[in-house]
Amino acid sequence: MAPSAREETLRSVINLTLRENGDLRDLMTTRKTFINRSLAAVYDVDFSFDSDWVPYQFPADSGRSGIVTQVAMLSMFSHPGQSSPTKRGVALMDILLCEPTPTPPANVDFSAINDVNNPTLRTVRERLNAHATTPTCASCHTHSDPIGLSLEGFDTIGGRRVNMIEGGKPVDLSATLQGKSFVGGEGLGKYLHDNPKFPTCVARKLYAYGRGMDVEEVEPSAFKAAYKNFTDSGYRLRALIKSLALSPEFYSVAAPVEEASAGQAKLASTP
Repeated sequence: MAPSAREETLRSVINLTLRENGDLRDLMTTRKTFINRSLAAVYDVDFSFDSDWVPYQFPADSGRSGIVTQVAMLSMFSHPGQSSPTKRGVALMDILLCEPTPTPPANVDFSAINDVNNPTLRTVRERLNAHATTPTCASCHTHSDPIGLSLEGFDTIGGRRVNMIEGGKPVDLSATLQGKSFVGGEGLGKYLHDNPKFPTCVARKLYAYGRGMDVEEVEPSAFKAAYKNFTDSGYRLRALIKSLALSPEFYSVAAPVEEASAGQAKLASTP
């Protein structure tokens, strides 16, 4: 199933952004995708098609929203046998918004999260909230957990949860992040679609990948002109790729300090 999940996301991205030249931000909200027999089993779709891969559109009440609710995203960032709001939140904040979560301290106490038999903390949300009250944990968990909690309608492999009761209570899919409130995968997709950090992050990572740089080293000014063309085009990926490829900054490569110093020393010693 794993190769199929990766292929689904790849086909979805290429089709929307390159073949259809659509708005990149719609990757967060579209219900159109591509599935094969393996994925149809996870998505609970009757697969009565002739070819291996077919285009498919989830119904409006499916809870699906773009690539954030595809099997690849949901299953990759889960624990074996159970979902993980924190892992999902940390991953999506880093991948889609360029906001990495700091590594937790080595002495963090995870007892509140792991104690599934605590009669007063019956749900994952309650245990995470109790854990986040610790000062050393609060800043990170309030940063990442809301996204993951909104995706608790999906199980560890990305299927829709049949039983939405946990600890005797309905699973709460509401979340608030940076002053914006939303509910479930659809609400998260809309939040990411409207968040200007998402297209900026894509442009920054594409620039870094093309230059062979670490994303953290890329300054916004490095791709400012290309990003303007990107936004002016209606967030078309084709426009971004072309603008980056044609920008002089994309080809300016500074010599490593060590090599430059060695070269200067050699010139100085040459008669």
